[in-house]
Amino acid sequence: PITLSMFVALIKDRPDLVMVSNNFVFQSVIGYWAKKWLKIPFVFMPITHTFHPFTHHPALKKVLLYADLIIACTEFEKNFLINQGVKAENISIVPLGIDYRAWMKISTSLNVREKYGLGRDFVVGYLGRKVEGKGIEHLIQSMRMVWQKFPTARLLLAGKAEETYKEILKAELNQLTQDELARVLIVDDLEDKDKKSF
Repeated sequence: PITLSMFVALIKDRPDLVMVSNNFVFQSVIGYWAKKWLKIPFVFMPITHTFHPFTHHPALKKVLLYADLIIACTEFEKNFLINQGVKAENISIVPLGIDYRAWMKISTSLNVREKYGLGRDFVVGYLGRKVEGKGIEHLIQSMRMVWQKFPTARLLLAGKAEETYKEILKAELNQLTQDELARVLIVDDLEDKDKKSF
């Protein structure tokens, strides 16, 4: 819950550490208050979306500079935060990730492979909204490196594309050769029941 009662609970419970994973400015400010007024060490994981106006909110910059430790998900995010004034020594990189082996056991993934004609090929998949700022164009560009090592690999781009992004996506795909394009599968009308199977 994002309420003042969170700060009241911090006053009452006095934890050894406050860690905030950012979704909203107010949530971040709670961590800032814990550090400033209660002297509780504060760890902040901003999960920075550089294109989003919220990333440049003045309150968020204050929070970034006040945290004892910032957890960045990528080297790119770390460099962005350094450019925002955060000291490099205050940033650690902890990548987001999953254990892909656990997902290999899901039997429904075979149905999805059959449904979309993916066979047993290695698949690089993107599942989410196709919008600017998600880095899909970089994923498409990086597939050339993947294809050097895995020539039969497929690129799956699944999810609804925003109208404003469709032209950007089309232009990026037009940079591929016909052979490369043949290894790209675009699913715009992904059904909810199939999402968990990817």
